[in-house]
Amino acid sequence: MARIVIKLLLLVVIFACSISVLCASPQHNPRIPNGYTAEIVLRVDYGESFGDVGVSWGSDERSDSGVLEHEYSQPASVEQMKVIGDRFYFYDNTDSKIKLFQSPGKCIWESSQIGNMMEYTVSPKGLVYVVGCSSQDQLSCIDTAGKTVWTKRASDIWPVEEYQKYNLKEIIGWASIEWTSYGLTVSICVSPNGGGQSYYLFALTDDGKINQLLSHEDRFVGPDGGLYKTENWQSKQLQRMAIKNNKAGEKLHEISFEFDADNGKYLAGKEMRMFRLKPDASGDFFIEGKAVLDQSHSANSVVKGTLEEVLWRFDNQGKFKEQWRFLRSQFKHLGSEIVVGSNGDVYHLQFGATGIEVVKYSREAK
Repeated sequence: MARIVIKLLLLVVIFACSISVLCASPQHNPRIPNGYTAEIVLRVDYGESFGDVGVSWGSDERSDSGVLEHEYSQPASVEQMKVIGDRFYFYDNTDSKIKLFQSPGKCIWESSQIGNMMEYTVSPKGLVYVVGCSSQDQLSCIDTAGKTVWTKRASDIWPVEEYQKYNLKEIIGWASIEWTSYGLTVSICVSPNGGGQSYYLFALTDDGKINQLLSHEDRFVGPDGGLYKTENWQSKQLQRMAIKNNKAGEKLHEISFEFDADNGKYLAGKEMRMFRLKPDASGDFFIEGKAVLDQSHSANSVVKGTLEEVLWRFDNQGKFKEQWRFLRSQFKHLGSEIVVGSNGDVYHLQFGATGIEVVKYSREAK
């Protein structure tokens, strides 16, 4: 009888282990183009002290009926990574601060709390420009010591007397902020005189004054300093293009991106989503996107999910060069976790059980 009981127990254990293996999420293998070497260039622990980054694992406890039993809290950690040389900037969503780290993990400074943070950019000199603060119609400048040196409302930058000059009836809100070859560049949603809605692209001075109007249409600044707009970007067609215009709005050049490259071997995916076309500081273009996986995958012991973070890279003529894919973390809310450096290196922000790491991918010397 004892032997029978033991055998039954062994069968139960084996069955339970088998179910566990079957139910476990398969390991996600990131897609890294050939010819790159990986190096961890930043490692920071989770914590609440100076020099740490915050983490909130979130809560989503449900009853058997699927109803939330406790108040839902969303997972949160650092986001909006910016890389300049060996300096790494993050917005910590757990304490609403921008933090600057230097490789391999030294914290240089952290800002004061920034409420309603929407977006920020960093100048080559290390000045940080933030849209947000007490309301999302404000622009602030943080110096190289992490101190806020000035804050301006949209009405300070575009006072009423400037409205007539630029044919504006109303400024609706900020759309984006970037550091480009024109310096501090902002896109704002406006209502021109005569009605309707448009996006104006302005270049500002370092102290937040109007330098020049670059475009009265939705444009972005390319790697060559040209003004580009995208077409067919939200459609399901394979054809995506960027059209380069001069400041007078005249068409200079058209770039068609090769999304049928490799016959879909790399670009195919379930429910592919393409978001933003951005200039690559090394002279190329890259496109941020997402891909939905057939089932949940695991990147490590804490990160799992069904979404991939995707980066497609093209040269300045639209020729497909390479693709990068990583499992998207549950912490990501704003900005990509894949960043292209000024020399073409690719940086990936990844989350572990005890802290974050930034992995740098560099081309192998030929």
